[in-house]
Amino acid sequence: MAKETKSFDPKNHKKNDLLGRKTAKKLFSKNWNITLEDNDDEYDTDLIGCHNNISFFVEASVLGSFRKYYYREGWLGIYQRKIKRFQKHLDVNEKIYFAICNATGKKVALLKVTQDILNMEQITVNHQPTVRSFDNNPEDIIAVPKKYWQLYEV
Repeated sequence: MAKETKSFDPKNHKKNDLLGRKTAKKLFSKNWNITLEDNDDEYDTDLIGCHNNISFFVEASVLGSFRKYYYREGWLGIYQRKIKRFQKHLDVNEKIYFAICNATGKKVALLKVTQDILNMEQITVNHQPTVRSFDNNPEDIIAVPKKYWQLYEV
């Protein structure tokens, strides 16, 4: 029998989205004195920044199982739905970063997304926060080894 994951919860999603954005903004402000702004397009990359007159984009995310994947498994994933978004930025030579924080917002792993990263082998997992069967609705991700991520305390 296929394992099911939890149901999608819009309130929980909104709360996590806000925490991810807040943590990424704090990271860039604290470490590089860069102010990130929310992207007006809620279906596009979360945040927009500018440094030395060069715009860049930051996707912010929260991972409740950060410790399991980053420390024990040794990787963090880029989901298929984000791979397409990141590729769009790289296709027009825009810089893109992926910031994943833990559930408390105290630790952030930051990845500079490159074409080499997006060309890494994909694996199939079921981490979607909706009720889905692994056998019926898997999702491909890139399991990016932690050596590509920079870990920060915020």
